[in-house]
Amino acid sequence: MSEQQTGFDIGYEKRFEDAGIDPNIIIVPDVTQIKQTFGRDIGGYFDPKKVSKKAGKDVNPTDRKAMATKISSLTKGADPEGVFDVVWKKGKLTNTQTFLDMIPEGKVKDFKSLIYKDFIDSNTAEDGNFDPNAIQKYLNKHTDGLIAVY
Repeated sequence: MSEQQTGFDIGYEKRFEDAGIDPNIIIVPDVTQIKQTFGRDIGGYFDPKKVSKKAGKDVNPTDRKAMATKISSLTKGADPEGVFDVVWKKGKLTNTQTFLDMIPEGKVKDFKSLIYKDFIDSNTAEDGNFDPNAIQKYLNKHTDGLIAVY
């Protein structure tokens, strides 16, 4: 049996404890405040009437207009959290690149916190342990987006 499989069977938490390492090294951030304010805070950057035609690398100016229209409808409505879902969970790489091109640098950190929380939530089994198969699926699904963000 491989060392990795043995680790899965025993559980990494037990392995960490045996080695004297705090098993709670992955600190899950409380993103409640970020989720509540993220959409509202960036809403002003997505006014379809004021979208700049200047686009960053790998970003099409027409994508900026479409992104502005979609984000604007979410932030003016009752779904500011939907912004993250559109850009990351349901989004394509072009959505992520366009979004990053349009938001202020200060909001990128909040976006990364939401990605990290999504990663933790998407890969934790009901027993609280990480599911290695889910992690691989997550990485396969979001590889290009993760590269664009990080």
